[in-house]
Amino acid sequence: MKQLFASPTVACLLVLFASLTCGMATAQEGAPWALQRTLQPDFEGRDLLTMNTMLQLDAGQQEALNEAFRRYEASFQDNARTLREMLPPGWANAANRPDRESLETFRTRMQELVEEMRKAQDALPEGADPAPIHERFREQVQQLREQLNSDRPRLDEEQRLVLAEQAAAALDRWSALNLELKQNFVGEVQALLRDEQQSLWLPLERRLTREKTLSRGRLSGESLDLVSMMDQLELEEDVLESLRPLIDEYYRDLHEALITRNDYLERTRRDLQRAMAKGEQSQIEAVESRRIQMHVLVRDVNDQYAELFADRLPVDAGHRFTELYGSLAYPQIYRPTRAQRMFKAARSLIGLNEVQLIAIEDLQDAYLMQLERANRELLDVFRESEPGRIALGTRTRSAQEDDRMRAALRARLEMGDREVDKLEAILSPDQLNQLPNYRAPRRSQ
Repeated sequence: MKQLFASPTVACLLVLFASLTCGMATAQEGAPWALQRTLQPDFEGRDLLTMNTMLQLDAGQQEALNEAFRRYEASFQDNARTLREMLPPGWANAANRPDRESLETFRTRMQELVEEMRKAQDALPEGADPAPIHERFREQVQQLREQLNSDRPRLDEEQRLVLAEQAAAALDRWSALNLELKQNFVGEVQALLRDEQQSLWLPLERRLTREKTLSRGRLSGESLDLVSMMDQLELEEDVLESLRPLIDEYYRDLHEALITRNDYLERTRRDLQRAMAKGEQSQIEAVESRRIQMHVLVRDVNDQYAELFADRLPVDAGHRFTELYGSLAYPQIYRPTRAQRMFKAARSLIGLNEVQLIAIEDLQDAYLMQLERANRELLDVFRESEPGRIALGTRTRSAQEDDRMRAALRARLEMGDREVDKLEAILSPDQLNQLPNYRAPRRSQ
């Protein structure tokens, strides 16, 4: 599999692709077709098992919980019907935004274009200039954007404002009804609990919040649950027990960040809808820039605790956890490089003598230390620029950020090439021929 950041130019084009496809869908959280998420209940039938288990309910309490949920569910459906009746006809066109079908078509075609670009670049002779391929890709992307814009429904400003205000009023009413319904259900459940069960409510609340809203992240690493990640490490029970205080702190801080994010996004929903209805791009960007900072809060909790967990784990497990987090949170940066694959293949060669093996291991250790520094530099640039790019939707990085990313990518690539040259000097011609892709041009790998 080829690296995403095989060359700085390709990296920039693929970031453009990501911002065009993901940004256009996620940066418009206030878009009308987000109604489906709005109509999701705070509690569902599957939550009852979690409540029964975590609250340690007896048979009588379980029956009372089931009855309370039936009332909650019926009232929620009534409120949902009321909302649909309150929404004005044609309200979905208030923001002049592409519909979901157009966006899906756009994404599919963009993915096809990226794959075509990759294949065309791979087919180039060694040393050939890939610039014409990249330029053709940019032109095709621009044509797709123009087609997407032409497919948008068009209303004049007065029509948009009227529909947007009516829809916002209906959604405000819905939010109030839903909040009251949620509070009533929580009150009924808490009233069922005995004194010794009351302390079990907060862990339950945190878990339900994570399960229902952690996935709403828009930034890299924001939607990860670090404790669930650790299950993949298959740690010993005593190690997990030693981490229990830190796990509690992590879930506490993650919960606070999620609540802060979720509440702020709900409070600013109308501001975003109004700006979208008016077509005020500068206001949309201002609101989205504030909203994206709430996503940064959640991402930063994960980044911070990923380091803390790695430090508390045994050395080998800590390294594996760090690698796992990097691959899941920031795959754009932490995918295996060509040099890493070459070192791995070299160490598995049959016929290596002891001198070669020691030399390869020493060279690999030195390379990995350099790679860690290079990846950290890339990560700093990426984390700094990503919120702004996501908030602005289809906009790519600034020229200064592009230069920093391009320079960091090129430095990492050239550093890897130098270490591979040293590796090749250790091996015999027959051994070199056993390495995968040995004769392929490096800049295309």
